[in-house]
Amino acid sequence: MVVTADPFTVYDLQEAGFRPQSVLIKDGPMNLPSVPTPSLIILDVCLSERTAFDICHTLKRDLGLASIPVLMLLHDPDDLCHMAENQPKPDDYLVEPFTLHDLVIRVRALLRSPA
Repeated sequence: MVVTADPFTVYDLQEAGFRPQSVLIKDGPMNLPSVPTPSLIILDVCLSERTAFDICHTLKRDLGLASIPVLMLLHDPDDLCHMAENQPKPDDYLVEPFTLHDLVIRVRALLRSPA
């Protein structure tokens, strides 16, 4: 599942052979679709209303979703500094600019990781 305000991330993943379920957020609260439990969640830090950090916190606190790896897409390396010390962190992250190759490598590594 890809939670982003950028449809190009979804397109890039499709071009790389993945079948992402996208949740595009522009304004308003996030409403997750009724889909099977995803294997991986990619969060773009540049979201409105609810930030990727809020969503990551919610996911990692939910017993049914906590084991799903989270990859966060950051626009600045200092973005991680905004997370509280005791707040759940993503399993991995990429800082822009990154290539499609970088994204695919991280996605494949997280999908191979044991839960």
